[in-house]
Amino acid sequence: YVMASVCHPDWWPKLRHADVQLWHLINDNQTVEWVKEHHPAGLGSMIGGGSTVAQSAMNVGAALGYRKFEVFGVDCSFVDDHHAGSHNGPRQPTIEIPFNGRSFRTTPQLLQSAQELREFMITADVEINFHGDGLMQEIAKVIKQKRSQ
Repeated sequence: YVMASVCHPDWWPKLRHADVQLWHLINDNQTVEWVKEHHPAGLGSMIGGGSTVAQSAMNVGAALGYRKFEVFGVDCSFVDDHHAGSHNGPRQPTIEIPFNGRSFRTTPQLLQSAQELREFMITADVEINFHGDGLMQEIAKVIKQKRSQ
C-alpha cells in the first residue's frame, strides 16, 4: 500500500501488518516544517498533490516511475447542475469558461484543478490520456496539438 500520512487515522490499524510505503503530501511550508520536526526521514518522500485526489494519484504514480496514465472520470467540468455525486462541503458557485471555441460549466475549485493538471502535463515527463468529453479533455487535446507542431 502507498499511503499518504494525511489519511484518516481509522486506516492505520487495518494496515498494521501490511507492506506500507508512506508519503507526505506537500501542501504548504508548514507541512515541510512538520515533517522536518516529526519525521525527518520522510523528507525524501514528500510529493506535491494538487487540489484533487486525481492529481495526487498522478504525482505519486510519477514518483514511483509510472509515465503513462489513462484517466477516466476527470473532466473538471459538468453538464448538469452539479459536477459529481453528493458532497459534504458547501455547494460551489458555477461559472462558464470559454476554451478552444467551446463553453464549459465548472466551479472555481475544478478550474484550479484543470490548471494544475495542465501544468503537470506540460512539466512532468508523463503521457496522460483523459477519456471522456469535458474541459480537461479539451485542454489535453490542445496540449497534444501544440506538441505535434
